Amino acid sequence: MTLSVVVITPQLAFAGADRRYSDVEALRDFKAAKICALDTADGYGLITFAGAGARASKTPFELSDWITHVLRGSGRTLDQSLHAIAKAATEQKLHTYDKGGHAFGFAGFRKGKMCLQIITSQPQLFSMPAKGKAVQLQVPHSLEPFQVININILPSRKALGFLIGSGAKHLTGGTILNLSRQARRANSKEIAGDRWAIMWAYINRLVARRESSVGPEAMCAWRFKGGGGAHIAFAADGSRERNSGSMPSVLHGLPFSDIADSLMAHFATHAAKDSSNPMPEFNQEILDKLMAGVSFEPKTKF
Repeated sequence: MTLSVVVITPQLAFAGADRRYSDVEALRDFKAAKICALDTADGYGLITFAGAGARASKTPFELSDWITHVLRGSGRTLDQSLHAIAKAATEQKLHTYDKGGHAFGFAGFRKGKMCLQIITSQPQLFSMPAKGKAVQLQVPHSLEPFQVININILPSRKALGFLIGSGAKHLTGGTILNLSRQARRANSKEIAGDRWAIMWAYINRLVARRESSVGPEAMCAWRFKGGGGAHIAFAADGSRERNSGSMPSVLHGLPFSDIADSLMAHFATHAAKDSSNPMPEFNQEILDKLMAGVSFEPKTKF
């Protein structure tokens, strides 16, 4: 399983997750990027997941990359994108891999308004107040294994989020409350995002000590209302990774992260040949060759 969080505020969408694929021997030393950035026709934000990586008896693959393959191709609205993921998760039979169920969490903005949604195969969810016991919530009955649930956000809400994964049972609703307090105290949204990342990396390490299925490394990402954002990875000791790498992302159906990786590989190859001139030559022929290695067709099954 895993430990993931998504939180939405009027100015900031945040996602954080550990980087371990538990019970998958082939990926034991692999640092997963369990967050994917989505930009759609009417909204944008971040999606993370829990449980969906449990493929101990199956050929393993990176779930965030799978999301980018599902959504590439024609542009979709946010609602269409999340339903496409739910449908593909059913076709991939993710709900059969682990008894604990599987969930994807999304936080972002749709038409300028806060948006919080969950895609789940679990029969129930739990409301976790800052104080007191968790309250069980029934998921509306559906004939499909995965369904998309929109979380209603009252206009008075300053922050709302949820935790998913095996590590969530070690935390309370106060975790979300503490994150939101950090955001309100920050002098800018940039500082708020950075503070949240540091705080979540610390929380993740604490949970990893108590839950073997949660790894001590963490990745965090945030998107601002109106555009922009960042992501950062943390090592097991809490230090920032010097190179967080690219984060899987889909921009209006385009596999943006794959395109960026192809361009960066071209820069690296050129720099290795000629360190005195770090800027490689670009023309239409070179670009066509680079893009030939990027698939723009959707793929729902790995």
